[in-house]
Amino acid sequence: MLNKAASSRFGKSPEWLILSLPPSLPPSSQDASLTLGLEIVPGKFQPALDAYIASSPPSSSSLPSSSSPLTLTAEDEALKKATEWDLCNPSSLPSSSSFASYLPLLHFAREKKIKLLALGLESETISKVREVGLEGLSEEERGRYVLDPGGFISSVKNKEFKLYAERFIMPGFAARAASASNAAFVAAATGAGAPVAPFAGGGGGSARGGGGLSPAKFLAARILWDESMATAAVRHLQQNPKVRG
Repeated sequence: MLNKAASSRFGKSPEWLILSLPPSLPPSSQDASLTLGLEIVPGKFQPALDAYIASSPPSSSSLPSSSSPLTLTAEDEALKKATEWDLCNPSSLPSSSSFASYLPLLHFAREKKIKLLALGLESETISKVREVGLEGLSEEERGRYVLDPGGFISSVKNKEFKLYAERFIMPGFAARAASASNAAFVAAATGAGAPVAPFAGGGGGSARGGGGLSPAKFLAARILWDESMATAAVRHLQQNPKVRG
């Protein structure tokens, strides 16, 4: 299983991922052993991905080329709308998570009939955790997003994870807090009114940074995002033991 979003996080382009896939796959191979995981698409939109792959592949004129940009087909437009792509695109991800940047991968998968797996966390759940923390999740939600609660709890307590969070997760909170503060300053100076912070909610006070989101709740939302992806991937592998990646 391959997670496309990992390429975006580490500066890789969608074309890089396509080049890393087996070049010998014939058109419409329907290779059940290969699955591409999409972090950007919430799990509830899996039917939309399945319908997209089942549709006819795009013509050769709309496939990636070095001289002409990709254009959206009717099926592309339907997928973008059905998955609420722009609404579900978390601001913590880079611009390479735009729908246009995914077109080479989407067209490749549709041409080869490769399974696309929705790995993303629902925006409603992200908002809830940013508002009240992990404690706000129901038992059903915890079971849905965390396959191994005991392992999840122990992993976030070890020193290696704390070092990872300090170096790779929390700098994102500092950057967003600074961005929110700058936007508020500009709004006050221009009389435009206070802007809506991209992650507002959950307690107030400027000391908490960036529109009221505390560092603890920022971290909680991020680790749940990652854990929910891992859970979705593992469950898919359990249900489809022949899947490779």
